[in-house]
Amino acid sequence: MIKVSLSADICDQYDGIHIGFMAVRGIVVPAENPWLEELRATVIDEFLQAGHTLNSLPNEPRIKRWMAIYRGFGAKPSKFPCSVYKLSRDVLKRGRFPQIGPRVDAYNLMSLRHLVPMAGYDVDKIEGGVVLRFSSEGEVFLPIGAREVERLTSGEPVYADASKILCSKWNYRDSELTKLTAETSNVLFVVDGASPVTAEDVQVVLDELSELVAHWNPKEKAHAIISPAGVREIEL
Repeated sequence: MIKVSLSADICDQYDGIHIGFMAVRGIVVPAENPWLEELRATVIDEFLQAGHTLNSLPNEPRIKRWMAIYRGFGAKPSKFPCSVYKLSRDVLKRGRFPQIGPRVDAYNLMSLRHLVPMAGYDVDKIEGGVVLRFSSEGEVFLPIGAREVERLTSGEPVYADASKILCSKWNYRDSELTKLTAETSNVLFVVDGASPVTAEDVQVVLDELSELVAHWNPKEKAHAIISPAGVREIEL
């Protein structure tokens, strides 16, 4: 079991959030996933047909909300875009979907389809539970692909376990230490929902993601939504 939770100060500051978690264990991901290729084509077509442009993205309500949240804790969205804003811009700039690996591609496709930030972490590399809390001055963080740690300032929302930061600036950049790899068989997926996204919207994303990971025959699968107004911690 892994406990996921929101800290008290996060709840006080962001009362309109709904964070979805899904823990899957024992997945076996083959080298070829033709259903994922088909989904990729479908989601990209949906995204482009919706008429999104580089100029219109900042005014999309689901992205606009995250830009406001980032400004609120002192991060310029143009320099530090939330994950779904960056993903959306990359698709529009390059005209294609960035392929990283089946596990990451699956949640990134759901992120793009629903315009919500998402992430995935290797459960076997997590110590203790996962909490969304504020950073402390000088905490260290090792971004994906980096060889040297960064030192964080105080007051930015971060996902963390008992010993390290899993993601900086809420959903800006994940850690090298807990990233998903070709060897990962146990995954904790995260769906970040902030108004106007509702708990029902987050549930839709979790349901669709559950259908995707079912292709990999998980031995265990559990999901839940936590929020300041409801359950603030749960074990999965």
